[in-house]
Amino acid sequence: MLSVVDIAWVAGLLEGEGCFSIGNKKYLNSGVIAIASTDYDTVFRFKSITKTSNQIQTKKSTKYWKTCYKVTISGNRAIQWMMTIYPLMGIRRKVVIKHLLDRWKLSPGSGSHNKKRNG
Repeated sequence: MLSVVDIAWVAGLLEGEGCFSIGNKKYLNSGVIAIASTDYDTVFRFKSITKTSNQIQTKKSTKYWKTCYKVTISGNRAIQWMMTIYPLMGIRRKVVIKHLLDRWKLSPGSGSHNKKRNG
């Protein structure tokens, strides 16, 4: 069970450092949430709380840059997280999340419009 603190921590991290988008190929018209940071512990905590099975990607540092760590959440898990954190987000992020959720609801295989109707 997630704690309120964990949910708020994820929302705060995504408010400042997150990226919300629609997936392509495998997750067409589904949500994607990405986070990147030079702090491995932050990315690892995000991965642990969100329970994503995606691996943490590492972009090696150069002489002038720190190593960057990135992890994504995709598919239904990303949609669930968008719905969970929506009330905690700022206006700009809410607009993006709402747009993505509206698009997801209209996509084949998602939302209630795809259920068969009787009579």
